[in-house]
Amino acid sequence: DSKQLQKVIFNLLSNAFKYTPNKGSITVEVRKISSQAVVSVCDTGTGIPAEHISKIFERFYQTDNSSSSFTLGTGIGLALAKGIMNMHHGKIDVESTVGEGTKFTLSLPLGNRHFSDEEMAATEGRESVIIAEAAPVLPFEQIVGVEDSEEKVVAQEVAEDGDKPALLLVDDNEELLSMLEDLFLPMYKVYTARNGREGLEMVRQIQPDLVISDVMMPEMSGKELCYKIKTNVELSHTSVVLLTAQTSVEYVVEGFMFGADDYVTKPFNVKVLLARCNNLIKNKKRLVAHYTGKTVAESPVPEIINERDKELLARCVSIIKENFENQDFDVTVLASELCMGRSKLYMQFKQITGLTPNEFILKVKLDEAMLMLKNHPELNISEISIRLGFSSPRYFSKCFKSYFGVAPQAVRSKKGENN
Repeated sequence: DSKQLQKVIFNLLSNAFKYTPNKGSITVEVRKISSQAVVSVCDTGTGIPAEHISKIFERFYQTDNSSSSFTLGTGIGLALAKGIMNMHHGKIDVESTVGEGTKFTLSLPLGNRHFSDEEMAATEGRESVIIAEAAPVLPFEQIVGVEDSEEKVVAQEVAEDGDKPALLLVDDNEELLSMLEDLFLPMYKVYTARNGREGLEMVRQIQPDLVISDVMMPEMSGKELCYKIKTNVELSHTSVVLLTAQTSVEYVVEGFMFGADDYVTKPFNVKVLLARCNNLIKNKKRLVAHYTGKTVAESPVPEIINERDKELLARCVSIIKENFENQDFDVTVLASELCMGRSKLYMQFKQITGLTPNEFILKVKLDEAMLMLKNHPELNISEISIRLGFSSPRYFSKCFKSYFGVAPQAVRSKKGENN
């Protein structure tokens, strides 16, 4: 697979340039030895300490030896390179001396007799996939170790009906970004951003179903990005997963306090990350199916909710409706109108409805939109979005489709056909 082998060579060259000082040398050799194709990348750089040699191919391994100028970064690139070589029945070796340089050697069997019929079949006929850039030639889940299991079943259910879910990856680490992009491409429509500020702008533009963001980034942190998404009525339905190397319980709790739907610590198992993301999308689909076509007025209030909670919900609906055209209306304003703190309001809503206050506000608005589409043919989509306080018809349409599973134009068309 030429595309995957390019990644291996590029990674080795990138490391060589990174750790070789000015006026150093980098040598690339390609030769045939017996029945093997051998490629070596040799540099005169800083070298790798002996105690790290056996660990450099581990995902996310990095040294904390501050006395040495040598740093391994995330270790994702070398782990990925080894995985790709294993898939090709080849191997990658390293020789290094601190202060003198490093030599990586790739060995690949010639021909294709060493590949099984299944492996050959997986490669053949994928040229159109490569051109469309819809997925890597070799399934990436094989490279990183995702086996046939329940995760694949969930993934299939995520992508089986309609368009692929939209996923935004936000990370300033190019290696991790590339790895995650390859991992999710078969099942998601993937977008990328290099920092939190760029990520927030893309969330506003593409309205993704899911955001996976690193925590520590320039411009804007992942936590701040998550907070801005979850406190925006038009964006709050977007699921957010935070990735971080901060493993303490306090950091994890803090991540959830910023509104994260899930919090994954590095080093993470890619199977776990994939399964968690697929489940978030699947659960959202279930929620949409449950609420499709139901308005707040039509939905029966469960008998287990006490009278006080019923009154609170009724008052909230009234306040929200009074502020439909107010684009500045948010959870802070709602809490103020109720004479409650934001934290208390959040906790009560989660206990009563299972929704956050922002999700509830959006639900009320979209339920009202459904009624307007069905009962007020004189109002066009743009007028309805303005009356409900959405910043643009595009935002409104995206939110509506994400919630009901159908575009507002389709509801209007179907209504017209029925008449």
